[in-house]
Amino acid sequence: MRILVADDEALVRASLRSMLDELNMPVHVIGEARNGEEALRYVAERQPDLVFIDIRMPKLNGLEVIAQSRANSPYTKWIIISGHSEFQYAKEALRLGACNYLLKPFSLDELQNSLIHVQEIHDAQILDLNRQLEHAFLSCMQGSSANQANLCQLGARRYKVNVFYFDGCLSEQETLLRQQQFHEQLQLLIRNQSLTTSLHTVALPLGNPAIVWSWPVAHQQHAAELQKEMENAVQQMCKGEFSSSPTITTIQIEECANLLEAAQKVEEIQRIAPLRMLFPMEHTLALHDLLELDQQHEWLSISHLGEKVCRLFHQQDYHGYSKSIVCMEKELRRMRGTHLADGTLVHRIQESISYSIGISIDKIEDQEYWFEQLKSHGDQMIPQPPRHNSMNQDIVQQVVAFVDEHYMHNIGMKQIADMFHVTPNYLSSLFHKKHGTPFLKYVTETRMLKAKELLLKEPHLKVQEVAEAVGYFSTRHFTKLFREYFGCYPSDLREQGK
Repeated sequence: MRILVADDEALVRASLRSMLDELNMPVHVIGEARNGEEALRYVAERQPDLVFIDIRMPKLNGLEVIAQSRANSPYTKWIIISGHSEFQYAKEALRLGACNYLLKPFSLDELQNSLIHVQEIHDAQILDLNRQLEHAFLSCMQGSSANQANLCQLGARRYKVNVFYFDGCLSEQETLLRQQQFHEQLQLLIRNQSLTTSLHTVALPLGNPAIVWSWPVAHQQHAAELQKEMENAVQQMCKGEFSSSPTITTIQIEECANLLEAAQKVEEIQRIAPLRMLFPMEHTLALHDLLELDQQHEWLSISHLGEKVCRLFHQQDYHGYSKSIVCMEKELRRMRGTHLADGTLVHRIQESISYSIGISIDKIEDQEYWFEQLKSHGDQMIPQPPRHNSMNQDIVQQVVAFVDEHYMHNIGMKQIADMFHVTPNYLSSLFHKKHGTPFLKYVTETRMLKAKELLLKEPHLKVQEVAEAVGYFSTRHFTKLFREYFGCYPSDLREQGK
């Protein structure tokens, strides 16, 4: 806690400083005041967490300072120190919100007990303010400003955001687990290092882990120091327990004048985040670095394709993966010979994709060879025919199991019939007769149910992403089928589930 000592006696101020040092608690005396007017001015300018204040001081007494400071520093705590034990003084001090009333001379134990009590109130209050910041920021992201009122009451503030992107050769499930672990570690770091009115901090799961900072303009210098300490701690965390795959790229938003501006810039990051593939991995990037490349629209389009190639590979979507590779190959060929054909950027996106899907970057300069590697690497996703056991397991049950496992791929009756060495007409008739549902209808039902599950469990996914995840590359066709099956649009279902 940041502490101000206000007393007209120099000996008392020095003695209190000495006692605070002796307690070895997480407190820091940021200044002294010799009279009431100095204390009032100091509180307004620096907004300390706690003020030890004498009642009888020149110019303004302690009670007057408390009363006049409540408006411009509402979260400052007060401990009265006085040589007078009059009940009326104590009663008025408590009415004004003082946490304690210490009668001079007080013991070290009395001081320690008072500080522990104030620290508990202070920490609970900061955690509550951090929660308010979280709710207000998420409201802004959702287009609402209803929860910003409490933050506005805190006066002029500034905001900053860091978003963390995970890239590597882990499966989607493993990457999500690492992101969750990272988010939990951020929350623990905040509790241990950032419970101060100078800097409100929250960790948010915005699809990717993120940290949002907010601080009063009056605390600019102290807030910058605290931010630097936390950023260093996060970097150490990345180099420590999170040093293995996947790599972590940090995208920073510069200081913002209000919460809405910060939320809008996060949305901007989410739009152009694929451009991180054009920078060296595991770097800290500023938003304006990405915005500069965004002026060249071809690079954002190619970065989206690169990200899609990696995502579809980890989803084991052979059909979508193969189509994306063909699209990327066409785009890079089209760019050859133009002013946009920056070899360094091409090389970086090739490195990013190679690292993410786990192939060698040897001969990466040879684009033809590299694309052959991508295609060959994708062949491992081709579904293998189910094994026939000695008991000749019911063929329809095997078809059902195959569809349940591979519904996200481009599967058809002919493909499955070939696996069982029967004709498509025979298998189609047999499936309808034994299962009671036409094969195509069963595939559609399976995809619709999986889509519903994704929409409700993963609200950050776009409808297009959900469509692709269950095997549809036309969002319009997916939406039509979804509406026919559930009687509502995908977006309506998501709203109903909130």
